[in-house]
Amino acid sequence: MVIVTGFEPFGGRAVNRSWQAVERVPGVERVQLPVEYARIAELVPALVARAPRGVLLVGEASRRVLTLERVAKNAADPARADNAGALGAGVLAAGGPDMLASTWNVDRALAAAREHVPAELSDDAGGYCCNAALYHALRAAAPGATIGFVHVPASGWPFAPRLARIARALAAIAATFGADDGASR
Repeated sequence: MVIVTGFEPFGGRAVNRSWQAVERVPGVERVQLPVEYARIAELVPALVARAPRGVLLVGEASRRVLTLERVAKNAADPARADNAGALGAGVLAAGGPDMLASTWNVDRALAAAREHVPAELSDDAGGYCCNAALYHALRAAAPGATIGFVHVPASGWPFAPRLARIARALAAIAATFGADDGASR
């Protein structure tokens, strides 16, 4: 089983595009994450512990295409409050590694995504709750666990007609979890 997560709305908005897409992904367990640093630090490791094939985290960003994240930073923006009003503490885990690499086969995931939508790779998961979720998932992952993160465009596309295509891309990415043949990560 693969768990696919999206986020609740934040910043006073009524929707989060990541959750709109995740709601439409078939054949996976779907979990909506809070946009709260403290709750992410508790919830995400528990999800990782019970996902035998892996966890695909999905967030939204001001980007034009789907982006697959390769790394998470031990960083939380101290100038940006989460939905509970908490500011990032600068770091996510005192004494933790500065950076952690995603553990999915990113080349295979990128190819799967591109069958449905334009997609590219990224080395910047941001400094907000998306990065926090990826960082905590990677810290909690057992050796061999598959963890990946995808940012969907928050706007820019005429989103409604393409929502189904994004959901298909996420499903195709999730299908690559547990199918590693040793290709590059």
